[in-house]
Amino acid sequence: MPSRSDDLHLARLVACPVVVLTAAPPDGEGYLAMVSSLSYADLSPVLFATNLSKSSRTGAAILASGNLTVSIMADHHQEALRRLSNNSQPCPLSAAGFTLRKTAFAPGIDDAISVFTASVKVSLPLPSSTLIVLAPLERALEGNFEQQSPLIRYNRSYRILAGEFAEAEDAYPV
Repeated sequence: MPSRSDDLHLARLVACPVVVLTAAPPDGEGYLAMVSSLSYADLSPVLFATNLSKSSRTGAAILASGNLTVSIMADHHQEALRRLSNNSQPCPLSAAGFTLRKTAFAPGIDDAISVFTASVKVSLPLPSSTLIVLAPLERALEGNFEQQSPLIRYNRSYRILAGEFAEAEDAYPV
């Protein structure tokens, strides 16, 4: 379990960053992945929230198992995210250009800012999605936080934080 200072550091990283959520499908073969964003729901202990579309196979796998892997994206992931979102069919993360690393539940992205495993603590059905609250379990990959800029999602476009300004980088729906 992360310490309180790790919790606060992790919460600061996830002020709505772009993340890739991965989960094992019910049949246990391979993995499923989706692009999303996180916000923190509580700080003591740290809890995160995200929405899962009711039609998402990845979302269904997360709800079925109760466990997932979260990879926090950096600005250098934009091209791979663009390739991933431009495919009309599900695209393996490796085909989009990501390098994967094994974790306890599903692979994480090797050069992400941080990768952690999490469990679903609460799920709340909404009309077209399910809101889930996640508790981090363990850090699977310790990234170099100081030398990477988290990629955030704002007004349906990707942005990076540079100093005190958000710089627009690209715009397309997730």
